[in-house]
Amino acid sequence: MEFARTVVRKTPHGEWCETFFDNGPKNALGAKPCRFLVRNAGLKSQTTRNTAQPVLGTTGGIRDNIAGALAYFTFIPAIIFLVVEPFKNNRFIRFHALQSIFMTIVALAAGLALKLVFLILSLIPWLGHLLLLLISVIIFLGCVILWLVLLVKALQGELFKLPFIGELALRQASKV
Repeated sequence: MEFARTVVRKTPHGEWCETFFDNGPKNALGAKPCRFLVRNAGLKSQTTRNTAQPVLGTTGGIRDNIAGALAYFTFIPAIIFLVVEPFKNNRFIRFHALQSIFMTIVALAAGLALKLVFLILSLIPWLGHLLLLLISVIIFLGCVILWLVLLVKALQGELFKLPFIGELALRQASKV
């Protein structure tokens, strides 16, 4: 995996600055923007260090990690990312879009199975309704936590794979 680098250099104005190289957008002159000023003038030019952040590019005007996270907001952005040209060629975005769609399909199938369980449990007068409430709250909290984890991992630029769905999504995303 390629990592971003930070390079300390001297600007044309004689100031030392630290430039973050991440293959991101460049300014009109083609140079990376100088984001952090360094007050120590004793730093040597072109010293590098590894910042241990994966390099993510920009696809279609959107950073890859943002597009990957947007795929988890319902299945509609995920389908759009699989159909629209600049996004469908990016493996990272395709992986998160496919994992989101597969997760939605599994959630719908699990919802149908739970409706049958709820139908059976609703026949028990008091205990059945309490179990229905408990199961509903646990499943809802589990889904929200899973959604948040997937969203954060996509924003961090990671290919976080769910047990069965993730492998399937990775295989499908690699086919282009």
